[in-house]
Amino acid sequence: TGWEESRLHIAKLNGNYNLVNSVELNLATHPFAMVSCEDPRLFTFACELYLSFTGAFLKGGRHFAYPLLCKLDRELQPSSVVSVEYARRTWPMEKNWVYFEHGGRLLCIYSINPHTILSIKGNRAMGLMVRFPGGYRAVFMAGDQGSKD
Repeated sequence: TGWEESRLHIAKLNGNYNLVNSVELNLATHPFAMVSCEDPRLFTFACELYLSFTGAFLKGGRHFAYPLLCKLDRELQPSSVVSVEYARRTWPMEKNWVYFEHGGRLLCIYSINPHTILSIKGNRAMGLMVRFPGGYRAVFMAGDQGSKD
């Protein structure tokens, strides 16, 4: 079958790690997830459960992979699926953004080399100044509006 038409499920387990039930996530409604949904990661932000995943789609006969984000409701279904816009992104394959909360803000590791952390607000991402211990110099990325926090 390959990776096309792959879908994501969340399994609920009991205390002995036995399957209680499995919920299929309705994610293919986003145009960037029409071919497949893969690489899921659950995380919390502001005491809410979120899911990041990679959506795959076709454009002009080419395959594209795009990181997508959604908040899950109590039934573990997405309230909405958004594509986070970042002006310096690379195409056509983008995957595995790692989201985390710090200081009440939603942040994401975009790249390890060069080390790039994004601040997420709604469906927009901005590059941040990154401070490194041990004498590395942190710089703003050209064209990004960042934060000195």
